[in-house]
Amino acid sequence: MKKTKKCKNEILSLYSEIFTSNKSAIEYCIKKELFASSLMCIKCNAAQMVIQKYEQALNSLCYKCKNKNCQSRRSISAGFALGNFKFKYCIILRAIFCFIMNFNNYQSINLLKMDEKTFIKIKKIINSKI
Repeated sequence: MKKTKKCKNEILSLYSEIFTSNKSAIEYCIKKELFASSLMCIKCNAAQMVIQKYEQALNSLCYKCKNKNCQSRRSISAGFALGNFKFKYCIILRAIFCFIMNFNNYQSINLLKMDEKTFIKIKKIINSKI
């Protein structure tokens, strides 16, 4: 049996892998350059911070200072294009999908399983960035 390649123009739905798997969502965000490639270290001001694996973090990644004497860490969300969210990225991408598909708040909060006030804040941030 031959393996077939995935179609590059795959139609997105709420059941697509980037909306259900946080690992896939992060890979998608990195590929689309939604994270800053590096940040300045606010602790030592001498070096840049780069993305590295860090299993204790919510999203299994963090920014780590290149300076061997500093070694400070920042959340991966500190370099995210839409701001500093404390959610898994599959949920953030789902929220963006709901916004783009023009779902009403009731539909969106049921799909995202979050408070309406939280979704409204996310919508305001998305509106400010586009």
